[in-house]
Amino acid sequence: PTQMPTSAASEWNPPRLGYTELIVLDTHADRQPETFSLEPLREGVRYWIYAEGTFSPWPFDRSLHVCDGSPELPRFPSPGIANGQALLDAAYVFALPLNHELCGSPLPMLHHSVEVNWTGEWVSLGSLISRYHRSHRYMFRVEGAGLPFGVRVADQTPQDNFGILMFTISQIP
Repeated sequence: PTQMPTSAASEWNPPRLGYTELIVLDTHADRQPETFSLEPLREGVRYWIYAEGTFSPWPFDRSLHVCDGSPELPRFPSPGIANGQALLDAAYVFALPLNHELCGSPLPMLHHSVEVNWTGEWVSLGSLISRYHRSHRYMFRVEGAGLPFGVRVADQTPQDNFGILMFTISQIP
């Protein structure tokens, strides 16, 4: 797993209940970025998953000019590369680059780029989230199946992405 930037550590403090693990996913990668928890989620045990962060699946220069929405600086920038404006969070598109085919569509809108896996099958994180949060923080509950919790960004060109997504797993007592 990617190491969490020091500046991000002080900004991310979801409740710590029993077993807790932090997963850091840098969306910028040479290949499809994915990472897994170090510990498997115990079968039949319930967990809260907290997700936070913003990113862009488009190149730096394409994120500078938008047709719709309000881009933001990435909550947790990718280290060592130029970071432009973030246009997505873990579940929603909140801004679109200029000349995108969906310009004019109502925002925010769900996207299916971020996928999670705790049962052996990848599912869209957006399918687990009921509404948009301007804080770009989400939580959902899962039941362990004896496998590690995984997260990935489904993108054919992750080398032009930037921004970090953080996931905290907390066992429900």
